[in-house]
Amino acid sequence: MGVDIFTQGKTLDELMKNINDAVELHFEENIEAGEEITVVSLTEFQVGSVAKISGC
Repeated sequence: MGVDIFTQGKTLDELMKNINDAVELHFEENIEAGEEITVVSLTEFQVGSVAKISGC
């Protein structure tokens, strides 16, 4: 904890790959030294502007 790494992807699969790549690049020296890196992620979803609330 204490390190913010931001990335994005068009699909969930692309996002997960990009997260893995970003973490590997950021912690390259730690990983090469044999340290295990645990990723904790928070996910935010954007709702398109076409979403509307209809009245009763």
